[in-house]
Amino acid sequence: MFYNIIAYFVIFIVFITITYIIYTFKTSAHIFHKDGALTDKFKIILTIISTIASVVFGSAVVLQVLNYSNQKKIEEIQSYSNLSKEFLDDILIFFLNNPDMTYYYNDLFQIEKITSETKRNLKKEHMISMLIYSKLAKFAIFYLETTNVEAKIKVEKWIGHIIQTMMSSETLRYYWINEYKPKLSGPASQAYMKKHFNL
Repeated sequence: MFYNIIAYFVIFIVFITITYIIYTFKTSAHIFHKDGALTDKFKIILTIISTIASVVFGSAVVLQVLNYSNQKKIEEIQSYSNLSKEFLDDILIFFLNNPDMTYYYNDLFQIEKITSETKRNLKKEHMISMLIYSKLAKFAIFYLETTNVEAKIKVEKWIGHIIQTMMSSETLRYYWINEYKPKLSGPASQAYMKKHFNL
């Protein structure tokens, strides 16, 4: 909205200036030359025109910089939103839809560790672990490939913190080492896990 107001203001100023110049040329052509030489009034008008052109050019540059900054913020927000949905939201929905897996949720988020007394569903454990690592792969690709350094740092601090918490689960580590890494992982997730967890 702010950028639009500035743009309209600049366009209005340019329109008024052009209208003034055309009107002056039509009504007072004799003031621009006198005996083959430019008059002082015409020199002043040329100075005003060049000043206005400089202001318009400067305004265009400022608008471009502001627009670029705004675009980066939008990309950052989009990155957060997409990665949140891709990584955390779907995992949480899985646990909401599978209350029998609360024990694994508690283990992943360091609420309560899995013990020998825990009644486990190994098939679902395997599935949710593969889902987590599949989501991690998308994040790892973003982390390695994005050119927006600020977004990369912020997203890594946020999702990296979640992954750090989850990777404290011995069960999840087991599924990385024995299932996902040898069978499904790609270079991005392998690089991320090696760098952050030496796995």
